[in-house]
Amino acid sequence: MKKNLTIFILLVFFVSLRGQEHFVPGFVIRNSGDTLYGYINSASPENNSRFCVFKPDLSSPAVNYTPADINAYGFVDGDYYVSKNIQIDSLTRTVFLRFLIKGKINLYSYLEDLSKIRYYAEKDSLLVELTNTQKESINESNQVYLTYRKEYVGRLNYLMSDCPEIASRINSTPFHSNSLINIAKKYHEKVCPDEKCIIYEKPPTKFSYTLSFFVGRRWVKANLSTISIFVHNPYTEETSSFWGLGFNVSGFDFISRNISLQGEFYSYSYKVRVDTFSWPEFSIKYYQVPLLIKYTLLYRYIQPNISCGIVICKTSNMITYNPGILIKKNFFAEYPIRLGVDVKFFDYFKLQVSAEYLYAPRYLFEYGPNTEANIFSVQCGIGFSF
Repeated sequence: MKKNLTIFILLVFFVSLRGQEHFVPGFVIRNSGDTLYGYINSASPENNSRFCVFKPDLSSPAVNYTPADINAYGFVDGDYYVSKNIQIDSLTRTVFLRFLIKGKINLYSYLEDLSKIRYYAEKDSLLVELTNTQKESINESNQVYLTYRKEYVGRLNYLMSDCPEIASRINSTPFHSNSLINIAKKYHEKVCPDEKCIIYEKPPTKFSYTLSFFVGRRWVKANLSTISIFVHNPYTEETSSFWGLGFNVSGFDFISRNISLQGEFYSYSYKVRVDTFSWPEFSIKYYQVPLLIKYTLLYRYIQPNISCGIVICKTSNMITYNPGILIKKNFFAEYPIRLGVDVKFFDYFKLQVSAEYLYAPRYLFEYGPNTEANIFSVQCGIGFSF
């Protein structure tokens, strides 16, 4: 079990490290106003607000820029970040704010962490935070409930006071990204009809799905020494073939575009040899459902990947042995580490090859004897995206 935990920790470290290395075309605007074109690491939105990792070309060493080093940076046909000083908890911080809309009023967002996003509005060099804090109120029955102060409504009315005809729309504007962009766009169109504003906010990420069919081979080495009928032959080693179906969901760009969720179903048979004359061996049918987190390096054609998670296993038949050993229809778990490669031939079709190590702390028996198994498998399949 310690070995499995160590492998899992190394996997998390590997994912964290590789998550910083997905470079896409972009540009950097220096404080002097000069523009550098090259490639920028597309990290999580939280990290994008803290630093910019730039390469003039993919073979060059990376240069790390902080918000104090440059004026702005952006991705070609993507997000655009500008360096600004903001106040958080009475402290001044220099950060990269993500541009939402540029016009007579500029709107920005700042992802402080995955659970808190801040919005800022700027007009004529005046930068203010748009807030919507909660407060506790008490009703006539002395019950406490939460309400929202909607401070952002008053601040938008102040910034847009030269256009009173949209005041009613400001008062009814919900506090989220699309609504704030829409009211800023409407204000710009009213006060500056001859000039278009620029909206940098991208439409919500669409999830994509891959359905795959695969076949494979498993090698199992199980330690059954704690069961009396196996004392003379405590280790059993078997191989078996299997087939299965896989379903992958990607599009978690708010975490990392490299992350996807993988679910599978497959079946195989396993033979256990017993060191007795009356019962030389028996066969068990398995159904297994792996639930995995998959991390893929998104190169154009060859896409290495690594996965971890849990495999839920169920036996399909019940076997009774006279001394009282019972293998019934039960569940047990395996913990996999998988290394693989996807080879893309078209946007919708790929070849998938992987090798996997699984550790089962309780093999065959859900309760009772303490058995364990080390399992290795390889599989090959084809996937169709839609």
